[in-house]
Amino acid sequence: MGTSAVILTQKGRYSPEKLLADTIVSVFHADATLYFDNNKNYSNDGKLLYTTLHINNNAFAEKSEQSFVFSVHAIDNLNIDFYYHEDLALESNLSLCQVGHIEDIYGVQQ
Repeated sequence: MGTSAVILTQKGRYSPEKLLADTIVSVFHADATLYFDNNKNYSNDGKLLYTTLHINNNAFAEKSEQSFVFSVHAIDNLNIDFYYHEDLALESNLSLCQVGHIEDIYGVQQ
């Protein structure tokens, strides 16, 4: 079973395109494997919610013992507002949004 994480940033400073670009560059420098099939997920009213990338420490033909799924959220996604400051010991006056979600992180339970 994998672990989950979120990516937080200040409201008003988020660009999904920049997060996608930064992710691609980071994977490149980490010598990891990136699979992006541009699979966009929409709400019932047709608004973009998020798109998903798969990142693996090895080629995808190999075992995925060190991999994760990374969802990049759209600006219009109503679920990006972040309200759990106290859970993370963050100042409650910070205006944060959850711009990405990492799930199924494998290979970290050592």
